[in-house]
Amino acid sequence: MKSAVIEVLCVEADIASCKLMMQFLDGQGLRTIATNNIRDGLRLVECMGCGLFIVGGQYRDGTGLELCRRIRSIDQQTPIVFYSEQEGEREEAKRTGAQISLTGPGEIIESYPAILGLLDQL
Repeated sequence: MKSAVIEVLCVEADIASCKLMMQFLDGQGLRTIATNNIRDGLRLVECMGCGLFIVGGQYRDGTGLELCRRIRSIDQQTPIVFYSEQEGEREEAKRTGAQISLTGPGEIIESYPAILGLLDQL
């Protein structure tokens, strides 16, 4: 991985899940920024130079699939990690542009080697 600190935008509605991911990723030397809704997530996508987006399945103001599509309309390059318990949503997220699709935020730890591979390509 490059020596510069990579910023990760985590858009997660559940505070406990968000804290779990932030604690793990920050411990790996990444800088994690979090929000819990699509509106704020898109605002951050537009103004930040993130190296990775982590997107959950549902928010009070829309779905993670909507967020993936909107991120891709703004940024076609930055990797997206998407998670949802719904298999159909995970498959659709990959078609929408997510590189990694998980069943839940806890899989971030298990999938970190694959995530690291995406970050190494930056």
